[in-house]
Amino acid sequence: MNSEIKKPEEKHLQLILDGLPAMIGHWRHDLKNLNANKAYLDYFGKLPEEIKGKHIKEILGEEIFNKNFKYIEKVLQGENQTFERELPHKDGGTRHTLASYIPVIENNKVMSFLVIVTDITEIKKMELQRRHFEAQLTESTRLATLGEMAGGIAHEINSPLAIIQGKASLMLNRIESSKWDKTTFIKDLKIIENTVERIAKIIIGLRTYARDEKNDPLESTDVKTVIENTIALCSERFRNKSIKLTFTQNEILTIDARSAQISQVIMNLLSNSFDAVTELEEKWVKIQAFSEGEKVKIIISDSGHGIPESVVKKMMQPFFTTKEIGKGTGLGLSISKGIMEMHGGSISYDSKSKNTTFILEIKSR
Repeated sequence: MNSEIKKPEEKHLQLILDGLPAMIGHWRHDLKNLNANKAYLDYFGKLPEEIKGKHIKEILGEEIFNKNFKYIEKVLQGENQTFERELPHKDGGTRHTLASYIPVIENNKVMSFLVIVTDITEIKKMELQRRHFEAQLTESTRLATLGEMAGGIAHEINSPLAIIQGKASLMLNRIESSKWDKTTFIKDLKIIENTVERIAKIIIGLRTYARDEKNDPLESTDVKTVIENTIALCSERFRNKSIKLTFTQNEILTIDARSAQISQVIMNLLSNSFDAVTELEEKWVKIQAFSEGEKVKIIISDSGHGIPESVVKKMMQPFFTTKEIGKGTGLGLSISKGIMEMHGGSISYDSKSKNTTFILEIKSR
């Protein structure tokens, strides 16, 4: 690569270095270049003589040099350094790179250091694409679950509307016929008021669940409110199949969370329980929330008799499902796992319980 005469072993080493895809440069302790391989030269569009003997600042430019200087200081103190950095490219653009600075030590003194740089631009692009794909899958799974509940939600709203309409008509008839008394009138108004509150709760739950929160910061969230809003969306669906759905929480529990995402996790587990117990003789689903040390635990169990070990090992994997085609995507538990981990929490299956039981854990506020 260089024009000066080299020993055979040096030429052999240079051939090896030039054959490597990573950019490799060798710099003295005074930051002047000793050598660079073909990939390094090609990246910056330089000839060997345009790099050898030059100060690293001349190659990187002052801005990048200043950003990298803290790593240079550390490597000159004998410490390996690895970091990511966008580097200018000869085509006028930039590339995302992963750099390693490795000290060369002689007689307990750093004499020089190696710079090994890998272009990870395509890897970063694939990572962004993966995240975008995951976000789309999460959204489609959430909307699919919402679609499954649509009928129940419509009935959940239509039923109380019918109550309101009936009570209002009855009250009007009584007023018109002058056959009414204050006590009955107040009682009917309270029924209407409670029914309106029931509808409002369903709408709040629906808005919370349907909201796209992926870019929102974590906020102080009341656990009871999240669970009750989620239950409001599916309670009619459970009642229609005579499944008893209960929730107990005997203390105030607060977490830092995105409420829609926690609601999605709970809804997914409730949906799985619904499918599992619908055909059983004993049909119930229980939600319990309580604190344990510095954590909040939400336990969702149902009358099912557990999950086979062979399924437990795979059920958190994307696209794994035991449901028939058209019922579920196999993404629910995988997405739930990701959501809980994003919140610094976890989702696990309790294999010791005689009934099917999942445990959500998240740090309390």
